[in-house]
Amino acid sequence: MNAAYSKHFEAVSLCCHVKAPNMSLEAPAKYLKKSKSFVKQWVRHHSIHKNVDDLSNRGKIRKTTSREDNVIGNLFNQNPSLTLDKAQKKLSKKGIKYLKSLLETAFVKKRMEWAQENLNRDWDNVIFTDEASFWLSTSTKRVWCVKGKKLIQRTVKHPRKIHVWGCFNRRGFGKLLIVKQNLDTRFMKEIYQCALIPSADKWLGKGNRDWLLQEDNDPKYRSRLCSMWKEENDVQTLGWPSQSPDANPTENVWALMKMKLQGVIIKNQIHLARKIREIWRTLPVQYAEKLVESIPRRCQAILSNNGDWISY
Repeated sequence: MNAAYSKHFEAVSLCCHVKAPNMSLEAPAKYLKKSKSFVKQWVRHHSIHKNVDDLSNRGKIRKTTSREDNVIGNLFNQNPSLTLDKAQKKLSKKGIKYLKSLLETAFVKKRMEWAQENLNRDWDNVIFTDEASFWLSTSTKRVWCVKGKKLIQRTVKHPRKIHVWGCFNRRGFGKLLIVKQNLDTRFMKEIYQCALIPSADKWLGKGNRDWLLQEDNDPKYRSRLCSMWKEENDVQTLGWPSQSPDANPTENVWALMKMKLQGVIIKNQIHLARKIREIWRTLPVQYAEKLVESIPRRCQAILSNNGDWISY
């Protein structure tokens, strides 16, 4: 009798056998270290089929064979710290790609409408903004190990990180703000005043409000406080579709900066902040121009792909 069959048999026996203590669902579940739903499921199964055998068509269809399972297991035994992300990158280098999850119909429709509406927009007077987090070290590291075998790894419970907010326009990259605390609604007002407006004045002339602010749909950007500040300061925003990081060029900037930080030995948060500023200052105007020039192509790609994800 295998272990699984034994659990099924015990669950039913403790509840239904004439010589059993006639327990409720909760007691055998606790005894077997299983859930109440597990016990209930097999009691019901026994009442219908008069056995505790697994149904032949029960569960999902396997995607791999037993041999393939053994190969996968051997790979992770050789390198227990191999993450799914690293495995994915190795497969990508071999030309094997994975598909992103499908977008909901409502998001697809909004993306199509946005792309059509902005396909021929003049993007020269749009200021692109976004925020990102940079970690001093990686957070909890997961490893693969055999059940019952403990592997002790020293990790930092709350890894240090810093948050950055930046903006850019076709004319170049603006001010970059680096903070340790999470960005909230009140702090965003300070960012608008101390970083957004000075950058806009530098690019488009002091006091000029003939430009659009691009932001994603983060709730704090749409909050009452931030909305009031924009209205009081005559700042107009550009509508942006939800679930569309692939349309946002600032995401490419953060990805480039994080790539440049790879391999750099960072000593502390001050050192990390200094390196981030150094990279930001070296971003050329030509890069900003290329990002802005890519927006019409992104819009066209969204339309050509019927609103689905695009490769940007």
